[in-house]
Amino acid sequence: MEEEMSKQWERLTLTEEEKEGVALKLQPTISTMRTNHFCLLVMIVVEKFINREAFKSTMSKIWKCDSWLQFSEVGTNKYLIEFQSKKDLDRVINGRPWSFDRWLLCIQPFNGSMSINEVSFSKEEFWIQAYNLPFDYMNQEVGIQIGNSLGRFIKVHVDERGIGWGKFLRIRVELDITKTLLRGLFINVDGKKTWVYFKYERLPSLCFKCGVIRHVKNSCSNQEGREGQSQYGAWLRAPIVRENELLFKKYGESPDHSPKSEP
Repeated sequence: MEEEMSKQWERLTLTEEEKEGVALKLQPTISTMRTNHFCLLVMIVVEKFINREAFKSTMSKIWKCDSWLQFSEVGTNKYLIEFQSKKDLDRVINGRPWSFDRWLLCIQPFNGSMSINEVSFSKEEFWIQAYNLPFDYMNQEVGIQIGNSLGRFIKVHVDERGIGWGKFLRIRVELDITKTLLRGLFINVDGKKTWVYFKYERLPSLCFKCGVIRHVKNSCSNQEGREGQSQYGAWLRAPIVRENELLFKKYGESPDHSPKSEP
């Protein structure tokens, strides 16, 4: 809705009075600037209107904040959320991705100098599991390379030696949710091509026709995906990883020398 209104304004011819505008001389109040530090912007990525009160009530229960939080509707399925506590704000930011009724909550940092129409809501962070890597390549450096091929690399789950042996290599990446998710890619190891496939933790609803989480034009443009077998599906979702499975734990040594791990 907001995007359509912006395009409509661009087509209009402004009057002289409208062009002249108003030069604002006021500065943001100190209280407003302080509040900026404990706010974030959220867009529910869904092509329909959602129940506002159900959303607010559900997310308040899921986040289990120690202090109060306040929702201000700033657009269609878009909210400015204010937290009383920085600890609660950080917990929500670090716990991404979140979803409501399987629809992604695209979270963006709050910038008081921007209007809601200037916020793109096109990026979100995910943990991605990379399967079928040779053991020698389950390490931090490979995680960085794969992460940057998917989007913007954030971190990789490895031990203090930089090794991530296990069923998969776990990589956190900021993805462009308006682009098709990569199901996998070939890596070239000593002239041998190996297919590495991906699964996405807490993956929300996406288009099974084109593999996109958020359609920019609010509808799928993939004509080929409308016929025949879907090229994307629920199999892209990673199985739930238990906390104890994320520990690189050694046995038979002093606890003081146990390797570090990143949840």
